[in-house]
Amino acid sequence: MRVQERAQWKVQAIIGFVIAFAITYFHWTGLIAGGLVAAFTFRSLKRSIAAGFVFGLVVWVLFAVYMAFNGLMGKYTAMGLVFYLSLVIPLVIPTLTASIGGIIERG
Repeated sequence: MRVQERAQWKVQAIIGFVIAFAITYFHWTGLIAGGLVAAFTFRSLKRSIAAGFVFGLVVWVLFAVYMAFNGLMGKYTAMGLVFYLSLVIPLVIPTLTASIGGIIERG
């Protein structure tokens, strides 16, 4: 891969993840969009899955920071099952969606 192609690939991946983050801010389907960006921008399945997991982790960390900033972290963690679901869902959805890269034929 040439240097120019690699730079273009990185820019496309960053733009895709930023758009997915923007969608996630308004609706959970942004998690699927982030997983699809990971599936289509990374060449190997391992990197796609890792990128999907990291995307979900960043989304959850930003949500936790948002809750802490608003003084709601104590109430949020005290919600029990809802807290655990809100931790697992952003990690699982983009990771599973990124695994679609395993069934896509790479050129």
